[in-house]
Amino acid sequence: MPDSSRLWVYAADRVFSAEEEAWINENIQQFLLGWNNHGKELTADGKVFENRFIVFTVNEAMVNASGCSIDSSVRFVKEIGTALKINFFDRLNLWVKSEDSFNRVHLSDLGANADANLFNPMIANLGEFRNAWLIPVADSILLKQMA
Repeated sequence: MPDSSRLWVYAADRVFSAEEEAWINENIQQFLLGWNNHGKELTADGKVFENRFIVFTVNEAMVNASGCSIDSSVRFVKEIGTALKINFFDRLNLWVKSEDSFNRVHLSDLGANADANLFNPMIANLGEFRNAWLIPVADSILLKQMA
């Protein structure tokens, strides 16, 4: 997939077990087989990262993701959340990483974690995911907006 591919990251409110991760990845592959934009198959990929994120990409150079196709992916993630009792839509809590430790912190507490790295929720394409998904909290636009 090219760096320009559109990307969505859904952060869970907890870590997945190994069994849950395998089940989620299986279901993602099934979902992708039918993911389309008004009957046109999307060139898409998706999988679990870091035991706590679901990531989808669409190569919009082939077929754009529309409101309907995006809505179907949101419904799919909500269904996963309901099945596993996981909230993927709490945007005020973010994942940070220090050394080998992962923590969820409230947006208002981001400054207290300035020495950590943030899984940047502001990324929008695969290039940003590859190069700027994990950034120093101190460099985050979210921290700068809180100041």
